[in-house]
Amino acid sequence: MFEKFDTILDSRKELLNTIADFIKKNEIKNINFICTHNSRRSQMCEVWGREASAFYGISDKLSFYSGGMETTEFNPNAVDAITSFGVKLVKGEGKNPIYEHFVGSNISKCFSKLYDDEYNSKDNFIAIMTCSDADENCPNVMGAKAKFSLTFDDPKIFDNTDKVKDGYKERCEEIATQIFYLISRIK
Repeated sequence: MFEKFDTILDSRKELLNTIADFIKKNEIKNINFICTHNSRRSQMCEVWGREASAFYGISDKLSFYSGGMETTEFNPNAVDAITSFGVKLVKGEGKNPIYEHFVGSNISKCFSKLYDDEYNSKDNFIAIMTCSDADENCPNVMGAKAKFSLTFDDPKIFDNTDKVKDGYKERCEEIATQIFYLISRIK
């Protein structure tokens, strides 16, 4: 479904290939997607990383995390966009609910957290910045083997508009397609 790789710009494929090559060459096991609030783009990347690694049969080789420079909550519009593609997310309780993400028999947790939260890997990981604000304001991610800038436009621009559902779904599909491409280059 997300193997529409011909829709990805060549310059973007170059960046994705560079990240994949680094992961393979350095035997990276953990990927931490980082944006300012850890509510939309980084969460989408984390979920699609898990989904893609399961799809390509390499979920035993890679683990995915996300974090932010601030915490809020996993945005409900982002959750709706992801689940519209058949992904199973089960919402927990509270102001910053923990969602269980089911991929086959594996269950992971998705919630808004800081990029250096204890839940995230501290070993053998790379940081992938998914928004330009976090990329500019977080020059060093302690412990990361490398930091890459893979920014996406914020779907927040669709909030409180009549395009919220379609806008989020479109951005979600764009992110999924690029993350599937990235993981396809690692397998």
